[in-house]
Amino acid sequence: MTFKIFILSEKVLTGDESVNISSFCKMLQSYGIDVEEIIFKSEINTFDLTKNSIFLIHDENIDAFVSKNKVFYETNSEIINNEAIICGNNVAFAVLPIESSFLLYKNVLDKLKERFDMKDILVFRLFGKTSDQIKAEVLKLDLKSSVKILGNGLLCDIYLEKIGKQGFISEDEVSISQTFAENIYTQSQMDMSEVIAKTMLFSKHNLF
Repeated sequence: MTFKIFILSEKVLTGDESVNISSFCKMLQSYGIDVEEIIFKSEINTFDLTKNSIFLIHDENIDAFVSKNKVFYETNSEIINNEAIICGNNVAFAVLPIESSFLLYKNVLDKLKERFDMKDILVFRLFGKTSDQIKAEVLKLDLKSSVKILGNGLLCDIYLEKIGKQGFISEDEVSISQTFAENIYTQSQMDMSEVIAKTMLFSKHNLF
């Protein structure tokens, strides 16, 4: 599915606050969500909500936004943890605070995935090859699943659509794992720095 992301905050626009949109977009990719466009706005106006959209709004402004955009009352909506709103019938919308925790983001995306029957996506995070090198090797594998490769320098991600039931390991998963066995450093949401920090902490506790 393809979504637009709207970030509604004067603070973000004036540089008083940072939103780690890069990490959020990586998380969306792992749910099979493509980001079509990221739009920053300072005013909470009525929107033409004809496309799947995710709105990041300051908590104190969410009620005002919802009241101005009646689609949130007219479509099937659901409140998550008293903080976020998921709604939509043919079009998916999510409204949640900018200051949301990782867990709330995950809960929202899980609900989107469930409601709109989104595919499971497997994430393979790699180090040591460029995206062009990975694409060339993936082409040789003749995968049955749809695959997406995104990267920056020698840090790249492979997003593979899951085939089969939960717990079933497909031939495509095996092919990716074997082909890039020396390059995969995690299949989680963690960045390289987080993996290194966690590994060092584990090693420290097991030195003696």
